[in-house]
Amino acid sequence: AKAWYYRALDKFVMDDYRGAIDDYDNALEIDPSLTEIYYNRALAKNYVSDYQGAIEDHNRAIALDPAFVLAYLNRANSKFDLYDYDGALEDILKVLKIEPENVYAFTHMGVIKHELGDNRGAYDAFCRAIAIEPKHGRTYLLRGILQIDMGYREAGRKDLLYAGSLGLREAYEILDNDY
Repeated sequence: AKAWYYRALDKFVMDDYRGAIDDYDNALEIDPSLTEIYYNRALAKNYVSDYQGAIEDHNRAIALDPAFVLAYLNRANSKFDLYDYDGALEDILKVLKIEPENVYAFTHMGVIKHELGDNRGAYDAFCRAIAIEPKHGRTYLLRGILQIDMGYREAGRKDLLYAGSLGLREAYEILDNDY
């Protein structure tokens, strides 16, 4: 199983996601108890927009390892891509039960809450992520966009500038083009 798994990883790195999925399938035929294979196959399925298949594989990985934080986070992403915001939020809350200070969970929570129309909740989640990791540029970028959209232009611009200073050039592009 490991030979198929390593070959699948090589294909994944080369952006051959369908080939990786095939090799993960072969590995799982040999040993269906390998959690990381379900997880990695789910990631490959997400790249080919098979979000439901990705969710099913994350479910299998989580069944084998109920504390697999990355599987919950990425299952939340797949649910989000299917517009299942409530389901995505449930997964984020599960992550926070396992790792109460997970910056990615709070950042994802902010994005989800924004999609649910809870801008105050989104802002609070972004602030919590920043409190945990003060140099998490992606969260500053997202909070900046949110603040501008909420009418707090100057605070939003400040967050975008800081995100840019942390290496997210995208923040500068957003400022130049939109704000």
